[in-house]
Amino acid sequence: MVQGYYRDKFSRPEVENCAAPPPVPLWPQNTQVDLLKDRFTEQEIGRILKGVSNTSAPGPDHLQYAAWKRLDPSILTTILYTCRVNGKVPPSWKDSTTILITRAGM
Repeated sequence: MVQGYYRDKFSRPEVENCAAPPPVPLWPQNTQVDLLKDRFTEQEIGRILKGVSNTSAPGPDHLQYAAWKRLDPSILTTILYTCRVNGKVPPSWKDSTTILITRAGM
């Protein structure tokens, strides 16, 4: 039933005849900035977390943003920077649950 709904939804002529999106511009070749080498700051992490809603649903780890916001920014910054330097994140951070909610009239 669900597969049929989405098959019908995305096989409409107006979807099939859509123009391709414009190509993504390439990163300038002469740029000397390596964004991954700069260490991000506690202030940046704090600013980002302040801008995140507390009402979003938690992921499979059941941690809400309110819990992340209560962490000392220096601890969270160290954890995130360590993940970036080592090129590894906990497997649970890669897991998500997505629930599609249809809107009325669609």
